[in-house]
Amino acid sequence: MDFNMLWQNTKDGKYNLYLVIGLGVILFIPFLGSVGLHDPWETHYGEVARSMLTRNDYIFPYWESGYFFSKPVLLMWMMAAGMNIFGVNEWGVRFFIAVLSILCMAITYWGVSRLINKRVGLLTTFVMTTSPFYLFLSKQAITDMPYVGNMTIGMIFLALGLIERDESVPSLKGRIILTVVTLLSTISQYALMINSGHMMKGLTQSAIVLIFAGLLAGYFAFTRKKQYEIFLFYGYIFIGFATLAKGVGGFAIPGAIWLLYILVTGDWGILRRAMLPIGVFVFGIIALPWYVTLLSFNGRDTEGFTFYGRFFVHDHFNRLASGVHGDRGSFEYFIQQLGFGMFPWSAIIPFAFVGILKERILEGAKEYRTMLLYTIWGVFAYIFFHLMITKFHHYIFPAVPGIALVVAIYIDKLLDDPERENWVTKALIFIFFIILARDIILDQRLLVNLFTYKYDRPFPSGVIELWKYIAIFTAGGALVIYFYVFKKQKFAIYSYMLTAFAFALFIVHVYFNLITPHYSQKYLFDTYYKMRRGNEPVAAYLMNWRGETFYSKNTVRQLKSNSETRSYADGPGRKFILVEASRYNSLKNSLSEQMRDKLRIVDRSSNKFYLTIVDPDAPSQKEKKPPEPTEHEKEKEIE
Repeated sequence: MDFNMLWQNTKDGKYNLYLVIGLGVILFIPFLGSVGLHDPWETHYGEVARSMLTRNDYIFPYWESGYFFSKPVLLMWMMAAGMNIFGVNEWGVRFFIAVLSILCMAITYWGVSRLINKRVGLLTTFVMTTSPFYLFLSKQAITDMPYVGNMTIGMIFLALGLIERDESVPSLKGRIILTVVTLLSTISQYALMINSGHMMKGLTQSAIVLIFAGLLAGYFAFTRKKQYEIFLFYGYIFIGFATLAKGVGGFAIPGAIWLLYILVTGDWGILRRAMLPIGVFVFGIIALPWYVTLLSFNGRDTEGFTFYGRFFVHDHFNRLASGVHGDRGSFEYFIQQLGFGMFPWSAIIPFAFVGILKERILEGAKEYRTMLLYTIWGVFAYIFFHLMITKFHHYIFPAVPGIALVVAIYIDKLLDDPERENWVTKALIFIFFIILARDIILDQRLLVNLFTYKYDRPFPSGVIELWKYIAIFTAGGALVIYFYVFKKQKFAIYSYMLTAFAFALFIVHVYFNLITPHYSQKYLFDTYYKMRRGNEPVAAYLMNWRGETFYSKNTVRQLKSNSETRSYADGPGRKFILVEASRYNSLKNSLSEQMRDKLRIVDRSSNKFYLTIVDPDAPSQKEKKPPEPTEHEKEKEIE
């Protein structure tokens, strides 16, 4: 294969967009609906979305027996739409997350190609997409991809509007597409409010709203005289979506990045060119209606919080300033998480940022201004999330797109001039690669901890053989060394990229699939539904992991005390009980003497949970006592 011709084709842009979309499909669509939802976040939000369908209320999120105010609504809307199409299952819950991820890839490639060049666009997308953070969060139905995906798309369009500044006349096709996007962005949520009874009712009033939205969308699209204005509208639309996905951070972080960019460049004219008054209006008609509705609502959640008290005070200000759940951590906390969450690119990051300082990023050309913007993006996001008191590993995900472009610029320069770096730099990159690879092999929790909860949770031993990691890292490293020794340095770079792709395939289609039975209750509920007769109940003993609520469709009985458990088990008929493995003996001891011998484990396929059954009609048996859990396994109940 002529690799020089291949890279020339990437520079020319031939087939690149198809490659990007194909990469996203290969990574994110297979097995998307065949592995269970992970506790506690996916199942928690999935149940809120399922309740929207059952209650026919898409405005006031609901969880179990009370309102749910902890997260914005966009994720739940995406899940509800998927479940409405595909059914209440994993495919429905995750489908639109994967679609957004692939759209983000396509827009990133297209935008960076216009701002810098096509090969850098392809490399940026490849680095971003093959980073474990992006891989895992594209297959997880939690708030991070709706937030970061929409923010990334919005930042691309704002950069096209404010840095590239294409002054050509927009085409009719472009105007029509903007009209349609604006209509879908507004009418869809207004229709939900009308349907749920939280806006004007009646055919006439609804028609007024829809006609007004249509006229407004057409006005925005057909009164723009320059293409960059069209791009700015898209930027404000997607920043609005990001705000619906995450809250204040959806617009505050992009706003802070652009403010820093203006301060560094001194280009205050951006404030005039940005069409801020009309931009804020476009942003507002998308991002604000749901928030305004919730702020005017007097309902309270199960802990007595109003929407303002829960969402803004507890989940915004307290997370930022005083700490809510999660970790704390010092400056190196997110350095460690980026090390694993962007592996193997993380071995290059320090040298890529040093290299970007050698570029003429303060010059006015659009490619250099784009490099500056993305450099500020990566650095600011890191500092901001470091300063937050509450820390989860995936909180640093918003920095990944900015860092990805910086790494892509570094690789692009190496492909043009493999000798630009001395052997010391290359040796250090390889050493960092070995150290990070060793840590991933020795502690397999490092990857699952990038996207889930309870970082001290024991990893299922023996599920993934270590030789699989070793084979990928050894083969990739050997190829890199071989080509460097024989002075074929471009091939060494290709080998490094191939290693990243092989590792990406491994973690999304092998690692993710194999660990899921230990992080999801789906498989235990599969057993329950196969074994139950009629409407035999299922209960959860001292558990609050959310999966029991989603997979039972909110019919699970929560056993919150030993006396309640004894009363439940003593009732007539068979009863199923979910229990954490470390609490099995406590469950057994909570039963009455005549029922203890009727308790047996029917599914112990998870290292975290057992599915048990109490069968009063079963013959007495001396069940082998499971091994006592280690101290490390004795985890506290999720609060």
